[in-house]
Amino acid sequence: MAATYLNSWIASKAARRAVAVVSCGALCAVLAYAETLAGVVYFNELGNGTRPVGNFELSVGKTIYSVEYGPGLERHFEDEICNDIGAVWSVEVRYFDGSPYARSVTCAGRTADDIHAPYILVRRYLEGLASAGVPTAGLSSRYRSSPEFKSFARRLASPNLAFSPGWERPATCLRVVSVGALTPTRLATHCGIRLQGRFVELRFDVARNKASTEWEIDGIEIPDSP
Repeated sequence: MAATYLNSWIASKAARRAVAVVSCGALCAVLAYAETLAGVVYFNELGNGTRPVGNFELSVGKTIYSVEYGPGLERHFEDEICNDIGAVWSVEVRYFDGSPYARSVTCAGRTADDIHAPYILVRRYLEGLASAGVPTAGLSSRYRSSPEFKSFARRLASPNLAFSPGWERPATCLRVVSVGALTPTRLATHCGIRLQGRFVELRFDVARNKASTEWEIDGIEIPDSP
């Protein structure tokens, strides 16, 4: 669920702002604000079609912006890594009725390691899950030997586990849930995986091994349906 914390904006934030009056049909006019947001991608639904539309989530300081975009979006990406969760973007947005709409996205190929590295690890795990059963690569030794993992493996060993068409682009089915200095980075799927005929969400806790400094998956959860 997209987080929209956009009812007010931070006056001290370094941003370019402009004011314009745009037509609201033939009946009214609304005030539009423009600014540039620089932050880290938490969710990326950028399409590749001839007229792509969708949204993405950008973390700027302590605020998560849910930004809509349309066919006119300009993308200036210097590296393929710019399509990943955890990439650092500079986004020109315009606000209409308090909601931000992207005009252009620029990325020089930089990433936030505490988000991008866990994302790559989870993406590879899901790719293995889709092709070779329940993998153990990338798991912490603690989790790999835990009763929780054994229970998870039993559930997903079911022949009723299925992946939807289009799963070759797992970035569009993953989002960052939370990031903390003293807690694991949590990512979750939100589409693409069915278990026993229903769509399920997988939540991954990814932490850095203190001895090796490598990132490891330290927990995977399948929340029960409400």
